[in-house]
Amino acid sequence: MKPTLPPAVQTTQASPVKPVVVLQTLVAVGGLADADLINTRAIAVMARRIQDLGEGPSGASSYYADRVRQAAMLTNYEIKLAQYFLDSPTKFANYYEIGSGASTFPVLLAANCMPATGIEIDSRRHAAALDILQDLQAEFARQSRSLPATCTLLRGGVPAILEALDLENSVGIVTNLTTSISVQQRLDFIRSLLKFPVVILDVQRFVTRQTTPGTEDALVAELVLAGFTKPEIILDLGSNGRYFRLAGRGGLTSAIVMPATHVAA
Repeated sequence: MKPTLPPAVQTTQASPVKPVVVLQTLVAVGGLADADLINTRAIAVMARRIQDLGEGPSGASSYYADRVRQAAMLTNYEIKLAQYFLDSPTKFANYYEIGSGASTFPVLLAANCMPATGIEIDSRRHAAALDILQDLQAEFARQSRSLPATCTLLRGGVPAILEALDLENSVGIVTNLTTSISVQQRLDFIRSLLKFPVVILDVQRFVTRQTTPGTEDALVAELVLAGFTKPEIILDLGSNGRYFRLAGRGGLTSAIVMPATHVAA
Protein backbone atom coordinates (compact mmCIF):
# COMPACT_ATOMS: atom_id res chain seq x y z
CA MET A 1 0.00 0.00 0.00
CA LYS A 2 0.96 3.64 -0.21
CA PRO A 3 0.38 4.66 3.39
CA THR A 4 0.12 8.25 4.57
CA LEU A 5 3.18 9.23 6.56
CA PRO A 6 2.61 10.23 10.19
CA PRO A 7 2.94 13.93 11.06
CA ALA A 8 6.15 13.45 13.05
CA VAL A 9 8.94 11.66 11.25
CA GLN A 10 12.40 11.13 12.67
CA THR A 11 15.05 13.00 10.71
CA THR A 12 17.88 10.60 11.40
CA GLN A 13 19.51 9.50 8.18
CA ALA A 14 18.90 5.91 7.20
CA SER A 15 21.60 3.62 5.88
CA PRO A 16 22.04 3.87 2.11
CA VAL A 17 19.52 1.73 0.27
CA LYS A 18 20.80 -0.08 -2.78
CA PRO A 19 18.59 -1.97 -5.22
CA VAL A 20 19.19 -5.63 -5.79
CA VAL A 21 21.44 -6.42 -8.71
CA VAL A 22 18.84 -8.13 -10.89
CA LEU A 23 15.85 -5.98 -11.84
CA GLN A 24 12.40 -7.50 -11.80
CA THR A 25 11.08 -8.53 -15.19
CA LEU A 26 8.31 -6.05 -15.91
CA VAL A 27 5.37 -7.42 -17.84
CA ALA A 28 5.48 -4.87 -20.65
CA VAL A 29 3.82 -6.30 -23.72
CA GLY A 30 1.73 -5.15 -26.64
CA GLY A 31 3.58 -1.90 -27.27
CA LEU A 32 3.76 -0.49 -23.70
CA ALA A 33 6.77 1.84 -23.78
CA ASP A 34 9.51 2.79 -21.35
CA ALA A 35 8.45 0.73 -18.32
CA ASP A 36 11.99 -0.46 -17.61
CA LEU A 37 13.44 3.02 -18.09
CA ILE A 38 10.92 4.58 -15.69
CA ASN A 39 11.46 1.83 -13.13
CA THR A 40 15.26 2.11 -13.31
CA ARG A 41 15.38 5.90 -13.05
CA ALA A 42 12.82 5.98 -10.22
CA ILE A 43 14.91 3.46 -8.25
CA ALA A 44 18.00 5.61 -8.68
CA VAL A 45 16.24 8.82 -7.66
CA MET A 46 14.54 7.34 -4.60
CA ALA A 47 17.72 5.57 -3.47
CA ARG A 48 19.58 8.89 -3.69
CA ARG A 49 16.86 10.71 -1.75
CA ILE A 50 16.92 8.07 0.99
CA GLN A 51 20.70 8.31 1.24
CA ASP A 52 20.66 12.12 1.34
CA LEU A 53 17.55 12.72 3.48
CA GLY A 54 16.62 9.52 5.29
CA GLU A 55 13.59 7.31 4.75
CA GLY A 56 11.02 9.65 6.29
CA PRO A 57 11.99 13.08 4.95
CA SER A 58 12.78 11.60 1.52
CA GLY A 59 9.15 10.59 1.06
CA ALA A 60 10.08 6.93 0.89
CA SER A 61 9.14 5.58 4.33
CA SER A 62 9.53 1.82 4.67
CA TYR A 63 7.13 1.25 1.75
CA TYR A 64 9.27 2.75 -1.01
CA ALA A 65 12.52 1.78 0.72
CA ASP A 66 11.39 -1.82 0.35
CA ARG A 67 10.47 -1.25 -3.28
CA VAL A 68 13.91 0.19 -3.96
CA ARG A 69 15.49 -2.91 -2.41
CA GLN A 70 13.23 -5.10 -4.55
CA ALA A 71 14.01 -3.01 -7.65
CA ALA A 72 10.27 -2.50 -8.17
CA MET A 73 9.33 1.17 -8.11
CA LEU A 74 6.92 0.19 -10.86
CA THR A 75 4.93 -2.88 -9.89
CA ASN A 76 3.56 -5.52 -12.20
CA TYR A 77 -0.02 -4.60 -11.27
CA GLU A 78 0.69 -1.06 -12.48
CA ILE A 79 2.09 -2.48 -15.71
CA LYS A 80 -1.02 -4.64 -16.18
CA LEU A 81 -3.33 -1.69 -15.56
CA ALA A 82 -1.39 0.57 -17.92
CA GLN A 83 -1.60 -2.16 -20.56
CA TYR A 84 -5.37 -2.32 -20.02
CA PHE A 85 -5.67 1.42 -20.67
CA LEU A 86 -3.40 1.20 -23.70
CA ASP A 87 -5.46 -1.63 -25.21
CA SER A 88 -8.85 -0.13 -24.35
CA PRO A 89 -10.80 1.46 -27.24
CA THR A 90 -11.98 4.15 -24.80
CA LYS A 91 -9.44 6.93 -24.38
CA PHE A 92 -9.80 9.66 -21.79
CA ALA A 93 -8.90 13.34 -21.77
CA ASN A 94 -6.96 12.78 -18.54
CA TYR A 95 -6.07 9.85 -16.30
CA TYR A 96 -6.09 10.90 -12.63
CA GLU A 97 -4.43 8.68 -10.05
CA ILE A 98 -5.68 9.44 -6.53
CA GLY A 99 -2.99 8.84 -3.92
CA SER A 100 -0.24 8.62 -6.51
CA GLY A 101 2.72 8.46 -4.11
CA ALA A 102 5.96 8.56 -6.12
CA SER A 103 3.79 8.87 -9.27
CA THR A 104 5.59 6.34 -11.44
CA PHE A 105 2.20 5.14 -12.69
CA PRO A 106 1.02 8.48 -14.16
CA VAL A 107 4.50 8.94 -15.65
CA LEU A 108 4.15 5.54 -17.33
CA LEU A 109 0.76 6.52 -18.74
CA ALA A 110 2.18 9.80 -20.09
CA ALA A 111 5.04 7.88 -21.68
CA ASN A 112 2.40 5.93 -23.56
CA CYS A 113 0.45 8.87 -25.01
CA MET A 114 -2.07 9.15 -22.18
CA PRO A 115 -2.27 12.56 -20.43
CA ALA A 116 -1.99 11.78 -16.74
CA THR A 117 -2.21 13.54 -13.39
CA GLY A 118 -0.98 12.30 -10.04
CA ILE A 119 -2.67 13.62 -6.90
CA GLU A 120 -0.77 13.16 -3.63
CA ILE A 121 -1.53 14.73 -0.25
CA ASP A 122 1.82 14.11 1.45
CA SER A 123 4.38 16.86 0.80
CA ARG A 124 7.37 14.51 1.02
CA ARG A 125 5.90 12.00 -1.40
CA HIS A 126 4.98 14.85 -3.73
CA ALA A 127 8.54 16.20 -3.64
CA ALA A 128 9.90 12.73 -4.44
CA ALA A 129 7.47 12.42 -7.35
CA LEU A 130 8.58 15.78 -8.77
CA ASP A 131 12.21 14.69 -8.44
CA ILE A 132 11.50 11.46 -10.34
CA LEU A 133 9.56 13.25 -13.09
CA GLN A 134 12.28 15.86 -13.56
CA ASP A 135 14.95 13.15 -13.73
CA LEU A 136 12.97 11.28 -16.40
CA GLN A 137 12.35 14.43 -18.40
CA ALA A 138 16.11 15.05 -18.38
CA GLU A 139 16.75 11.45 -19.44
CA PHE A 140 14.27 11.76 -22.30
CA ALA A 141 15.97 15.00 -23.36
CA ARG A 142 19.33 13.22 -23.41
CA GLN A 143 17.72 10.76 -25.81
CA SER A 144 16.47 13.65 -27.98
CA ARG A 145 12.82 13.03 -27.20
CA SER A 146 10.16 14.00 -24.67
CA LEU A 147 7.14 12.52 -22.95
CA PRO A 148 4.49 12.18 -25.68
CA ALA A 149 1.71 13.29 -23.32
CA THR A 150 1.54 15.68 -20.37
CA CYS A 151 2.21 14.47 -16.84
CA THR A 152 0.97 16.80 -14.10
CA LEU A 153 1.70 16.25 -10.41
CA LEU A 154 -0.59 17.97 -7.92
CA ARG A 155 -0.33 18.14 -4.15
CA GLY A 156 -3.64 18.08 -2.30
CA GLY A 157 -6.32 15.98 -0.71
CA VAL A 158 -9.56 14.55 -1.98
CA PRO A 159 -12.30 15.75 -2.03
CA ALA A 160 -11.05 19.37 -1.86
CA ILE A 161 -8.65 19.28 -4.80
CA LEU A 162 -11.22 17.80 -7.19
CA GLU A 163 -13.41 20.88 -6.83
CA ALA A 164 -10.96 22.93 -8.89
CA LEU A 165 -10.44 20.37 -11.66
CA ASP A 166 -12.27 19.81 -14.94
CA LEU A 167 -12.99 16.09 -14.82
CA GLU A 168 -15.10 15.85 -17.98
CA ASN A 169 -14.07 12.90 -20.15
CA SER A 170 -11.55 11.82 -17.51
CA VAL A 171 -11.05 8.68 -15.43
CA GLY A 172 -10.26 8.47 -11.73
CA ILE A 173 -7.90 5.67 -10.70
CA VAL A 174 -7.29 4.29 -7.20
CA THR A 175 -4.68 1.56 -7.41
CA ASN A 176 -3.52 1.03 -3.85
CA LEU A 177 -4.75 3.49 -1.24
CA THR A 178 -5.36 2.50 2.35
CA THR A 179 -5.60 5.02 5.15
CA SER A 180 -7.18 5.67 8.54
CA ILE A 181 -10.14 8.03 8.14
CA SER A 182 -13.49 8.52 9.83
CA VAL A 183 -16.76 7.11 8.53
CA GLN A 184 -17.80 10.59 7.33
CA GLN A 185 -14.43 11.17 5.61
CA ARG A 186 -14.81 7.81 3.87
CA LEU A 187 -18.27 8.76 2.64
CA ASP A 188 -17.04 12.18 1.45
CA PHE A 189 -14.14 10.53 -0.38
CA ILE A 190 -16.43 8.07 -2.16
CA ARG A 191 -18.94 10.76 -3.10
CA SER A 192 -16.19 12.99 -4.49
CA LEU A 193 -15.16 10.23 -6.91
CA LEU A 194 -18.66 10.38 -8.41
CA LYS A 195 -17.52 13.57 -10.16
CA PHE A 196 -15.61 11.37 -12.60
CA PRO A 197 -17.50 9.79 -15.49
CA VAL A 198 -15.53 6.59 -14.91
CA VAL A 199 -13.60 5.29 -11.90
CA ILE A 200 -11.30 2.29 -11.83
CA LEU A 201 -10.21 0.96 -8.47
CA ASP A 202 -8.76 -2.03 -6.68
CA VAL A 203 -11.45 -3.43 -4.38
CA GLN A 204 -8.79 -5.17 -2.28
CA ARG A 205 -7.01 -1.93 -1.32
CA PHE A 206 -9.53 0.88 -1.27
CA VAL A 207 -9.41 2.97 1.95
CA THR A 208 -9.25 -0.27 3.96
CA ARG A 209 -7.98 -3.74 3.10
CA GLN A 210 -10.61 -6.16 1.82
CA THR A 211 -9.19 -9.64 2.30
CA THR A 212 -12.08 -11.91 1.34
CA PRO A 213 -14.49 -12.13 -1.61
CA GLY A 214 -17.29 -11.24 0.79
CA THR A 215 -15.71 -7.97 1.91
CA GLU A 216 -14.83 -7.10 -1.69
CA ASP A 217 -18.46 -7.64 -2.71
CA ALA A 218 -19.57 -5.52 0.24
CA LEU A 219 -17.37 -2.66 -0.95
CA VAL A 220 -18.83 -2.84 -4.46
CA ALA A 221 -22.32 -2.77 -2.93
CA GLU A 222 -21.33 0.27 -0.85
CA LEU A 223 -20.11 2.08 -3.96
CA VAL A 224 -23.34 1.30 -5.83
CA LEU A 225 -25.37 2.53 -2.86
CA ALA A 226 -23.36 5.78 -2.97
CA GLY A 227 -24.37 6.33 -6.60
CA PHE A 228 -21.96 4.43 -8.84
CA THR A 229 -23.43 2.24 -11.58
CA LYS A 230 -22.38 -0.48 -14.01
CA PRO A 231 -19.73 -2.19 -11.85
CA GLU A 232 -17.66 -4.67 -13.81
CA ILE A 233 -14.41 -6.41 -13.09
CA ILE A 234 -11.71 -5.59 -15.64
CA LEU A 235 -8.60 -7.17 -14.12
CA ASP A 236 -8.33 -10.04 -11.66
CA LEU A 237 -4.72 -10.36 -10.51
CA GLY A 238 -5.38 -12.58 -7.51
CA SER A 239 -3.66 -11.24 -4.40
CA ASN A 240 -2.15 -8.40 -6.48
CA GLY A 241 -5.52 -6.73 -6.94
CA ARG A 242 -9.03 -6.99 -8.36
CA TYR A 243 -9.86 -3.96 -10.45
CA PHE A 244 -13.40 -2.78 -11.09
CA ARG A 245 -14.66 -0.21 -13.53
CA LEU A 246 -17.64 1.83 -12.34
CA ALA A 247 -19.62 4.63 -13.92
CA GLY A 248 -19.79 7.87 -11.98
CA ARG A 249 -21.92 10.93 -12.63
CA GLY A 250 -19.40 13.09 -14.49
CA GLY A 251 -19.65 14.03 -18.13
CA LEU A 252 -18.44 11.60 -20.76
CA THR A 253 -19.50 13.56 -23.81
CA SER A 254 -17.18 12.27 -26.49
CA ALA A 255 -14.80 9.50 -27.36
CA ILE A 256 -11.23 10.69 -27.36
CA VAL A 257 -9.51 9.50 -30.54
CA MET A 258 -5.82 8.77 -30.15
CA PRO A 259 -3.23 7.44 -32.59
CA ALA A 260 -2.97 3.68 -32.91
CA THR A 261 0.82 3.85 -32.91
CA HIS A 262 2.82 4.14 -29.71
CA VAL A 263 6.19 5.57 -28.77
CA ALA A 264 8.92 2.96 -29.10
CA ALA A 265 10.65 1.87 -25.91
